[in-house]
Formats: sequence, C-alpha cells, structure tokens
Amino acid sequence: MTRGRLGLVAGAVAVITACGPTEGGGPLAASTLSRAVPSISAPKLADALPEPADFGDGWSIDTDTLGSDDYIYQLDLPQAGDCKDAGTWLSTTKPPSPHTISVNMNGPGGDYLWIRLAVDSPAAQADRLALIRAVHTRCSGWESKAGVSNAIVTYEKLDIPQIQAEEAWAVRVTSKEKDQDITSSEVWALARSGGLVVSLASQHGHDIRTLLPKAMAEARQELGL
Repeated sequence: MTRGRLGLVAGAVAVITACGPTEGGGPLAASTLSRAVPSISAPKLADALPEPADFGDGWSIDTDTLGSDDYIYQLDLPQAGDCKDAGTWLSTTKPPSPHTISVNMNGPGGDYLWIRLAVDSPAAQADRLALIRAVHTRCSGWESKAGVSNAIVTYEKLDIPQIQAEEAWAVRVTSKEKDQDITSSEVWALARSGGLVVSLASQHGHDIRTLLPKAMAEARQELGL
C-alpha cells in the first residue's frame, strides 16, 4: 500500500444527500443543522493540525504528504449493492468539504498516523457521519473485488474516550484476502464539532482513539469552532 492514501481496498464512496441507509434500511433524514459554511483561511486550517509533540515522544510530520485529502474519500465504504445486510446504499458521491487539510505522521516503532481535518456546514458534516455510522452498523461484511484479488472486509465498532464534540465514532476495518493468508486492519476515529470533522487513522496498532480528544481540542481552539 502506498503511504499517503489510506485504503485497504478500492471502492466507490457513498455519501449521503437527502436519503440513504439507516439501521432499518429505510430513508435517512437529512440533518436539520445549519447549512452555512464557515469561512476558514488556508493558513488558519494548517495551524489547526496537531503538532507531533501532541502525540508524545518520537513523532514527526511526513512533510511529503501534506495535502487536502477529505476524510470521506479515505474511508472504505461498500459500493451500492455490495453489502447485503445494509439494504440499498446511496451510490452517488458528494463534493469534498470546501476546507480540507491532511498530513501523515511517523511515530516510534514504525507507527504511521493519518490526519484529516475538514470544515463544512454542520449539516453537511452531520449527514456524512450519519451515513458512515449506518454503513458500519448495518454492514457486517462485504466483498471487495479490487484488481485480481478478492477480500472480505468487516467492521468492528470501537468505544471512544470522552471528547468535547457533538459526536464521535471509531471503527476497526479488517480486510482478509480470500485467496491468500493475508489479513490487514486499520482503525479509524472521527469526531465532529459543528462543521469541523477531525479524522485520525493508523495501520500499525497504535490506539489512535486516545489521540483524538487532543487533536480535536487543538483544532477547535485554532478555528474557533
């Protein structure tokens, strides 16, 4: 896997607009929160990124990875029809958040951390996270057909530490190759405060859930959100 883009398997990302899956498979109502998009400058967004020291000793920024990847496009969500347990997925995609920044960090012992900050309207971000929760709750597993190898992808919801945010979510995504004895996993942790979403992910066992409250607190302070 190429560093700088987290993803176990290739797949189209389903993003909610006015409808989508729920735990019961019916329509998912759009958020009633504000649709106003905060005005955020690029330098201010860069200042909102956590510092390596926030995560402890031995962390450093991988400067070659600084970019604007949106968290929604980094998640491995099933394509429409791939997950029989979840009903019918919304198969259209939505433009990325208007204000995004991303960077990766190297840690001790080979740890590697992905960081994504995204600012949009509170309603748009709440809609995205609602879909993510619905997929991860209803989709116990699905089959990826990336390239010549098939993999079974499963989700495991994880607890998350107390955090100052309207909502937070953590999940372990495990991919097992069908034709080979290869299993890999990633842990994603996301939190939303208003129109700000902070997303962290790690592939090498580091419990990134403990890092999310600090990253969210710093981003909120810098952006005033």
